[in-house]
Amino acid sequence: QDEVRPKVAKGELPKLPPPYDKITLKDPALNALKDAMYKCLRLNPEDRPSAGEIAEELAEALGNLPEGFGDKNKFKEEIEKFDRKKDKKEKDKKKKDMHGSKIAASKP
Repeated sequence: QDEVRPKVAKGELPKLPPPYDKITLKDPALNALKDAMYKCLRLNPEDRPSAGEIAEELAEALGNLPEGFGDKNKFKEEIEKFDRKKDKKEKDKKKKDMHGSKIAASKP
């Protein structure tokens, strides 16, 4: 981490260590992770994707993996669980906001 941070601040992206630098050419899963990592390390924060965008890209990459490559079902279950938690948080926030506005409206 101490070696990477100054390089990234100068716009230099870290290189993957051996043997991963060679494996990514053949491994679509590692390639997707590497691409996501590099997108998150973009110098300009406005150019970086959101966590949701990265999750969508990785989910798409997962769907494109060859058959028999890892446990796709387990990963999909985790994505669905994440989506359910996100939806619940959004609903809870809306409920809280509505409750707060009702209280404010009822005060003289």
